[in-house]
Amino acid sequence: MAIGVSLIIVYGLLYEFLGPYFYRGNKNILTDSFLFESSIYIMSLMMLCVCFIFFKKMIENQIEVIRQLLNESNIQKELIQQQKYRVTSQKEEIETQRDEIIKQRDFVIKQKEQIEQSIIYAKQIQNAILPSQDLLKEYFSDNFIYYKPKDIVSGDFYWIANIGSKKIIIAADCTGHGVPGAFMSVLGITLLNDIVRVERELNPDAILHNLRERIIKLFDKTDGEYIQKDGMDVTISIINTKDHTLEFAGANNKIYIISGEDLHEIEGDKMPVGFSYSNDPFTSKSFKFKKGDSIYMFSDGYRDQFGGPNSKRFQSKRFKEVLKLNNAKNMNEIETAIHTTYEKWKGYNEQVDDVLVMGFRI
Repeated sequence: MAIGVSLIIVYGLLYEFLGPYFYRGNKNILTDSFLFESSIYIMSLMMLCVCFIFFKKMIENQIEVIRQLLNESNIQKELIQQQKYRVTSQKEEIETQRDEIIKQRDFVIKQKEQIEQSIIYAKQIQNAILPSQDLLKEYFSDNFIYYKPKDIVSGDFYWIANIGSKKIIIAADCTGHGVPGAFMSVLGITLLNDIVRVERELNPDAILHNLRERIIKLFDKTDGEYIQKDGMDVTISIINTKDHTLEFAGANNKIYIISGEDLHEIEGDKMPVGFSYSNDPFTSKSFKFKKGDSIYMFSDGYRDQFGGPNSKRFQSKRFKEVLKLNNAKNMNEIETAIHTTYEKWKGYNEQVDDVLVMGFRI
């Protein structure tokens, strides 16, 4: 199209500038000739043809571009439809998975609630088996029992009896915590009732030996390496109010006695009540107490608690410092100090084990 227009312009310019040279007199020899007019028609026709050809070509190019655009648009529409289909399929799959997850979550929540209800009921049974603090108060008016299970029920337990002039106080820490530990604690209480109350065994070393023999015999019926590790750490204090003596025996544990300004630490034997590499006899130790002395029995849960500024164990050293610092107070105040110190030390850390601390003043 542009070329055709250019030819017409060139033709016009040539005619304008060259035309005057062909005048003779008052006539132009070119414009008055038939040849000139024919040439003009032919050239005009040729220029129109050329313009038509270029215009046609341009139209065809535009049509081809439009066709390509339409093809691309159709492809894009098809891709969009495919994408929509995939998105729809994925959405349906996600919704199906979500429904299944919700179903499984609801099932787990329901199971968890049922298990928790069973454990709470088991706690009521365990509490019913444990001696009441009022019983300890009958023997020692100034006392406390700080009892803090890790998982609702506890593997720590305490046991109290009074036979004649002897008061038997036992603190025990069974292997594990939670439900397995609670089963062991019930077993321990049952065996102690038989050994002490029925058979009237009143020597602390003999009580530990008898308890160990029965536990080994019971668990020897089962197979598996894991069950061989079951047992308990126990401290036994037998207080004779007639001669003012305390007979002690311990399995993997100790007791503290604070007399005046001094803290006496009485160690037990380094073996548990249960399966062990050593089956040596347990030993008894005697301590002559005075009126006003304080006795503390405990499991390892308090001193093993992680916490503090560097997330370390509380350890025995700090535990003894808390007892010595507060020993002049009454036992209820000492229990409050023990609880406050424990919670402050633990902070946001998880409780690592069951906790049992008993204190009584003679």
